[in-house]
Amino acid sequence: MRPGLGWVALGAAITLGAWRMDRLESLNIEPWSAPGLVPGVLGLLIMVFGLAMVVSRRVSANSDPPESVPWARLSGVLAITVLFVFGALGRLPFIPAAAATMFVWMLMLGVASSPGDQPRLRRLLRPALIAVIAALVIGHLFQDVFLVRLP
Repeated sequence: MRPGLGWVALGAAITLGAWRMDRLESLNIEPWSAPGLVPGVLGLLIMVFGLAMVVSRRVSANSDPPESVPWARLSGVLAITVLFVFGALGRLPFIPAAAATMFVWMLMLGVASSPGDQPRLRRLLRPALIAVIAALVIGHLFQDVFLVRLP
């Protein structure tokens, strides 16, 4: 079975669940703040990217087989995620904790180990900058657009 099909099924289940959520029309709320809107959009995006994975996995006979999964790195990412969720959220400000977590994720997944003549500091600066910008954008999006208080 192709890995993308699992993501398509998950996205479809999320989208279906979001579609069935109460829209709170009896409370005359704004349609853009309906409870199922964000999960529905995320479910659709998961489906789209899952389909992209299915299409992109078509390997021609001349290409090399895909690399094996680095299970040690993925286990480390899972451990950092669990530490973030159960250790940092609610105890530390969201934006610094999220930035640090994303930075460590990128280091563990090899973003900073790109080959080339770049000095080590420059290779570390790129994931650090991406992590800080992503944390700021996520914080702004949830606090100011979705009006969700972050811990």
